Amino acid sequence: MNRNTMNAEEHSEYLDSWNSYGYREFIIELARKFRLNDSTLRVLHRVSEDRMRLWFESLLPCGSWIEPDSGGLSVEYLNAVDVCSRADLVKFLRSLRSSNP
Repeated sequence: MNRNTMNAEEHSEYLDSWNSYGYREFIIELARKFRLNDSTLRVLHRVSEDRMRLWFESLLPCGSWIEPDSGGLSVEYLNAVDVCSRADLVKFLRSLRSSNP
């Protein structure tokens, strides 16, 4: 399911799910995959939920950010972490540095 096929209610549920657990779990899994140090982890935790969500979505260009589950919709953060390369992470971190002189 992607933004083009979601109705307004599904999109709202997606944003709620992202803000309630997707954002946090995405960062935790990135830290686990890349064995991030505390300093880098602090940087990621300071990124706004919206900006992190846009990067998350860019990692899954097919738009499969959510899947239906028994309780509603599930944010597919593990899929994004799986396809994220160290180069993707470095590029994102550099973009943060360039936007915060």
